[in-house]
Amino acid sequence: MHMLFPPLEGTSPRNVNGHPAQDSRSSCIDDNDDVLPPELRENFNKIRALLKQENISKKRTTPSMADDSKDLQAKKQKVAVETALAMEDEMSRLRNGIAELEALLAQQENVECI
Repeated sequence: MHMLFPPLEGTSPRNVNGHPAQDSRSSCIDDNDDVLPPELRENFNKIRALLKQENISKKRTTPSMADDSKDLQAKKQKVAVETALAMEDEMSRLRNGIAELEALLAQQENVECI
């Protein structure tokens, strides 16, 4: 049976040291096999950067720390909302794709029964 979508696991297995794995059954997702859409990947990278920035700013104590904290919280909230909306869009797209595939499968099974 042929699959209509790419595999979720990476096609280039690597071991812990980053070298090609000897066992063909072990695999990992590498940068070339990312299954996230670019918008979601970018949003998650923004969230990681904001969390790092927050950790750095917590270690510093400056007079403008309250303003920085409020600004950072606003940025985090904005990116979180954007990410949630993008995730909802992606899940909706995937649901629609699954429904289309199920309809095609049902149609194919009906044709085979005739």
